[in-house]
Amino acid sequence: MKNSDSVIAPERVFERLRALCTERTVEGSTVLFGQGETPKEVVLVLHGEIALTPDATEPTLCRIASAGAVLGVPAILGRKCHSLTAVSVSKCMIAVVPRERFLATLQTDPEMTLGIVRMLAEEISEMQNLSVQFRLAHMTELAIQ
Repeated sequence: MKNSDSVIAPERVFERLRALCTERTVEGSTVLFGQGETPKEVVLVLHGEIALTPDATEPTLCRIASAGAVLGVPAILGRKCHSLTAVSVSKCMIAVVPRERFLATLQTDPEMTLGIVRMLAEEISEMQNLSVQFRLAHMTELAIQ
């Protein structure tokens, strides 16, 4: 998959989430969550970059999450395991919102909920565009052969 910057949360949503968080610094190569794990928290990237890969040891990079990104939302809302592994590229500052607190906030804060829905819609659109680009590139490759 193409290396792509992450979808950034709307500023107001990010700041409201940050008010619910516990901040911490993580060293480089720290696994924040792994593919197949049950989500326990939403992760906000405050500073630094987080690589999202199929596996912590897998060289295939799916995307880079930078400051302003919110990670783990699809898994929590979908009641599914994480589809990717999140690993800090270098020393990063993150903030985490426990799953239960995140879900409770969405139930009581319509503006936050709408912002999260918009963020997810943007991410879906971006993934669809990447998929189309991949298919077109593959078709072009086949036509050249």
